[in-house]
Amino acid sequence: MLQGPVGPFFKELALKLENQGAEVQHMVFGPHDSAYTARSCAVAAVSDLTGFQKELTQILKTGIDVVVLFGSERPAHKIARHIADLTNTPVVCFEEGYIRPGFITCEFGGNNASSPIAKWDLSKLDKSQTSRRKGTNFQGFWPMVWYGLNVYLRRGLFANRRQREYFHRELPLTSEAFHWSRNVFRKYVIGPRHHAVLRSLTQKYSGNIFVVALQVPSDANILKAAKGWNTPKLVERSIASFARHAPVTAQLVFKIHPMARGHSNDRELINKTAHTHGIQNRVKVVHEGSIAELMGHASGMLTINSTSGLSALHHGVPVLVFGQSIFTHSQLVSLYQSNEDIDRFWTAGFTAPAEVRQAFLHKIEENSLVPGDFYAANGRKQAVLHSAKKILKSARVPELVGD
Repeated sequence: MLQGPVGPFFKELALKLENQGAEVQHMVFGPHDSAYTARSCAVAAVSDLTGFQKELTQILKTGIDVVVLFGSERPAHKIARHIADLTNTPVVCFEEGYIRPGFITCEFGGNNASSPIAKWDLSKLDKSQTSRRKGTNFQGFWPMVWYGLNVYLRRGLFANRRQREYFHRELPLTSEAFHWSRNVFRKYVIGPRHHAVLRSLTQKYSGNIFVVALQVPSDANILKAAKGWNTPKLVERSIASFARHAPVTAQLVFKIHPMARGHSNDRELINKTAHTHGIQNRVKVVHEGSIAELMGHASGMLTINSTSGLSALHHGVPVLVFGQSIFTHSQLVSLYQSNEDIDRFWTAGFTAPAEVRQAFLHKIEENSLVPGDFYAANGRKQAVLHSAKKILKSARVPELVGD
C-alpha cells in the first residue's frame, strides 16, 4: 500500500486485509502518514523520489501480489504503476467517486484519463443493463476537512526535504489556512445566496441553461489530461462563443468546484469577460448546489474533463469535452476539435441514445465503484469492507470490456 486519502481509510483497510489473512506492507512517506498507518504493517520509505523506483522494485520482488494506491497520477504512484506494469503486478487505484455521493472509485490500472474505462470498446456494452446510481450521502465534508487539516499541518511542520519530494502538490500552511477559512465562509455565509440564485434559474430557465463545470486547477485530471486547456481559456472561449451563437434566451452558469470554493478567484474573470461581450445579465457564477440538481434543468454542459460529465450523461444532457476523460468517447459526448464545435454546441448538442448512456454508467458502477466514503466513519466501514473483497480477488485482474 502506498499513499492514501487523508484520514484513516488506508489504515483501516490494511487492518481489514490483515484480519482476512493478507500480509500487508504500508509505506510511510513522512510524518503526515505515520498517524494513519498501522504499526503492524508500516514500512518507511527510505529513498528520495529519484531512488524510489529501485526501492519499490526490490519490494515487489519479495512476492507482492497487488499494489494499492490513491490517485494514480501522484509522483510516486506514476512510478509504481510503471514498475507494476513491467512486473505484471495488479494495481488497485482509489480515487474520489466518479459517481457521488455514496461511492468511491476503486479500479485496476489507473484513474480518470488513465483508467481502462477510457479505452473501452462501447460496441461491446450490454445495452440491456441500466445504471442503478443510488448512493448514500455519508456527509463526509467536515471529517475530510478535519483529516486534511491534521495531515497538512503535520506535513508542513515536520516533513524534511526528501519527504517533500513525494508531495503531489505544494500547500503552504498560511495560504491554505486562509483559503480553507474562506471556503467555510463562502459555503455557510454566502452559500444561501447562491442556492437562491440556482432556485431562480431553474424555475425561470429550466431547459435553457448551459453549465460550465469548473475544476480544481491542481487536480491531476487537469494537470495530466487537459490537452492545453485551463479555466481562463475555457472561460474566454465559452463566453465569446455563447455571446455570438447561443439562443438569446439562454443562461450560462459557471459552477465552481466545492474543493476550489475557497481558492477560486474565477468570479472576477468570468464577470469581466461577460461584461466585455455584453452578456453580463445572462452569465451566472455559483459555488453551491449539486451538479445533479442543475442537470435536471440543463440543455448542455461544457467541461475540460470533470467527472461531473457523468451526471450529465445520466440526465441525457449533451456534453462538450475539451480534454481527455473516462467518457471521451464519440458515441457518448461531443469532443472539441475546433472553435466551431463550441459554436454549434449551443443549438445542436449531441445526446447519446439512452441505452448507450445507461449501459456505460452501469459498467462504471460494476467495474470501478464500491459503496462508501473515505472520510465519514459509517461510510469508511462500508468502503473498507467492499474494497478489501475486491483487493483479495485481484490475484487475477478482472477482464475489462475492450481488453
